[in-house]
Amino acid sequence: MSFKEKAVSWRQEVHIGKTKPRLIKAAILLICFGVLIGMAWYYSEFSAKDCAILAGICVLTLAIYMIDMPVHPVIRILFALVIPLGCFYTFETLTHQMSTMIELAKRLNIAFYYWLFLFVFFIAGRTSISMAICVSAIAIIGVGNYFVVMFRSNPIVPWDIYSFETAMSVADNYVFSVDWALAEHIAMFILMLIVGVRTNIRLNKKILRPILTVAMCIPAYFYISYLWQDNLERNTGLNDTLFNAKYMHSKDGFFVSFILDIHFLQIEEPKNYSDEYALSLLNEQEVEKVETPEELPDIIAIMDETFSDPAVLGEFETNKDYMPFVHSILRGEVANTISGYTDVSVLGGNTANSEFEFLTGNSMAFFPNGSVPYLQYIRDGISTIVPQLEEYGYTTYGTHPYRAKGWNREFIYDLMGFDYRYFQGSFPFEDKLRNYVSDEADFKSILEWRNNTEGPFFMFNVTMQNHSNYGGDFDNFDPQIVAKFKNTYSNKYLNKYLSLMYETDQDVASLLSELSQSDRKTIVVFWGDHQPNDYVVRPIYKEYGLDFDNQTYEQQQQRQKTPFFIWANYDIQEQTNVEISLNYLNILLFETAGLQLDEYQTFRKNLWQGQIPMMNAVGYRNDDGDLVEYDDAPEEIQNLLNEYQNIQYYRMEREYSKKK
Repeated sequence: MSFKEKAVSWRQEVHIGKTKPRLIKAAILLICFGVLIGMAWYYSEFSAKDCAILAGICVLTLAIYMIDMPVHPVIRILFALVIPLGCFYTFETLTHQMSTMIELAKRLNIAFYYWLFLFVFFIAGRTSISMAICVSAIAIIGVGNYFVVMFRSNPIVPWDIYSFETAMSVADNYVFSVDWALAEHIAMFILMLIVGVRTNIRLNKKILRPILTVAMCIPAYFYISYLWQDNLERNTGLNDTLFNAKYMHSKDGFFVSFILDIHFLQIEEPKNYSDEYALSLLNEQEVEKVETPEELPDIIAIMDETFSDPAVLGEFETNKDYMPFVHSILRGEVANTISGYTDVSVLGGNTANSEFEFLTGNSMAFFPNGSVPYLQYIRDGISTIVPQLEEYGYTTYGTHPYRAKGWNREFIYDLMGFDYRYFQGSFPFEDKLRNYVSDEADFKSILEWRNNTEGPFFMFNVTMQNHSNYGGDFDNFDPQIVAKFKNTYSNKYLNKYLSLMYETDQDVASLLSELSQSDRKTIVVFWGDHQPNDYVVRPIYKEYGLDFDNQTYEQQQQRQKTPFFIWANYDIQEQTNVEISLNYLNILLFETAGLQLDEYQTFRKNLWQGQIPMMNAVGYRNDDGDLVEYDDAPEEIQNLLNEYQNIQYYRMEREYSKKK
């Protein structure tokens, strides 16, 4: 048959499928693309270029779906080979530029994609099924990861499965906006899905399928063994330090990073660990005896949700001061205060880790980045300052005006031994600002509980008012603050965030004013659990020409700072410009209240006032004032950190199992 005859024959076989099911599915596809274009247009400025790209992908997808034509087997195989590459590129570019990934990581991620597609193909026996499953799954994970990065500034990690219920409890408060870039990525996934379904390659020999499926476990074993090797970074250049999950994923890619993270699901036993060694470190501490005050002060510890001062990232102008009272405390203008900044271990989320560090004195530096001890590691019990205070006769409260199951708090607070635990639905006052109980109502509830409690009172309270998202308009929230920049046209998220800081500031001033008139000695320790997500402070970064994906170590640490103060309604020794990490904060609180430190607090006090005055999950500050990454710590500091880790591991993993 001549080429002309073949062409005529081919044209005769080409036709448009007009069956009712196909027309319905085509209409659904068209609606999906219409929704994508509409959402991108709604949530971002109109772009003729991006709109044309989306329309082009839509037309191509519909043409491939509707037109039936003979496709040579070689072309089908070529499509089957190209689609995993397309999925890899589309997935990764959702959250970062491909140029940030090292070449070995690219090859390893691509190998994973091909392994996955082959594995499912051998099970299903048809590429139409395997492509549908794999492309859909990758698209769902990729888009989900995009929103996780957007909302909490860190990607999905294996232990997020433990916090899934918590994530779902607040998901309805976020705005899942779609810009042009996201719309184009979703459209590309849809295109690859349609092309993949049309490849239609079969593995007809059924006896081969189980054999090949089992055989695929062999390369999987060697792949995982390679990634879990000792000294991986030194041997391969892959980043497995875990100090910054977002950075790690941008260098290693999502699936390689995810597999690396699985290796850290369990607490790693410290170097030189033994129960006897850990106990000897505690027993050798020379605890300084203090005389118990005649009148024990009430202690109110408030960890305010996402309370921070974005000006630490770079100064900017506003129409009025967004935290005038707290700023006056930080300047030392309010009597009987100790103030400064805490260096927290989390950013944009994982609030539970900040309360964990304060209540236990443990450091997140010794856990995998992104992990949440409340969910992963606490099963039988946990040592905190709560029983210490109860030995003094304190009545203890653990409170949070949101759902009890969030971060497993209901269970954890019970293990911690709080006398009373109150969550959403059981606060005396629950007036809302936006969708959450306001700080004003929260603080009024604290005063109600305090006034109805005889004897010394301890309250640990985690607020909820300032939780993200910062989009949307509300009848019960009138933003007061407007930020002014030269290099950005949109400050809407930052303006609303700063307006929430203003509301909290006013409520803090009212709380301390009320307590200052009380004849009961009272101490308030107040701090923010973390800074907001990247998208909130993006105008500041743009103003100063900074890049979220290429920050210096010092810039990363600036993202960990939140204001704190300790205030008393009686005379205490005042301090300003104090820098402290949350694992040390309960020491400063106990000393201010005149309470006895235990052996663990004494050990940490020696670090705090000695060679490690600040440490968080990102790194530490040495006694010369320099910020240092843990991998660069000298041997002397490594030994001190190892001692700390040994004691912490004992208290986390052994203490309660021994008691049982």
